[in-house]
Amino acid sequence: NTHNTCRSRVDTTGVAGRFFSSLGGAKINVLAIAQGSSERNISTVVWSSDSTRALRAVHAAFNLSNMTARVGIIGMSEVGISLLRLLEAERDSLKSNFDLDIQVCMVCPESGSEEIFSLRNDTESGTESLTIGAITRVTEDLDEMTKTTFADEEHAAVVSKGGLGLCFDTLFRKECTF
Repeated sequence: NTHNTCRSRVDTTGVAGRFFSSLGGAKINVLAIAQGSSERNISTVVWSSDSTRALRAVHAAFNLSNMTARVGIIGMSEVGISLLRLLEAERDSLKSNFDLDIQVCMVCPESGSEEIFSLRNDTESGTESLTIGAITRVTEDLDEMTKTTFADEEHAAVVSKGGLGLCFDTLFRKECTF
């Protein structure tokens, strides 16, 4: 059951259109529709297997929840390193000011590389992001001890083989794709 409440929906053009367009864009099949007598809500019934995507789609359409952007960086030249440092430095500010969490979940040192750096614990509720420090420590560990994992209290990274195919699998979680 997906439910949208809007105090001034009657006075705002396009709310219902945005609501149903967000569901359609997410390829959600609407089984039933109901409108409350106060005209302040729209309720829909969707398959339970689609409920998480439906809720995320509606929340995204109306900016009702924090957004997470999963970022991958391919190429660790000066530009890639600068981008990673910038995202690391601005992450807290973006979260607090815009409800936007930039999560660097994958770094590929160069486009032809078979090895990528990714989050060790990359879960739906995960809040970690790769950092220069975590990648540097993994690289040092690989060079010195052939270890593949580094973790401290805040950050964790792992090196995996798989090239660009693994990069895209890492970036796009199954529950996020339509």
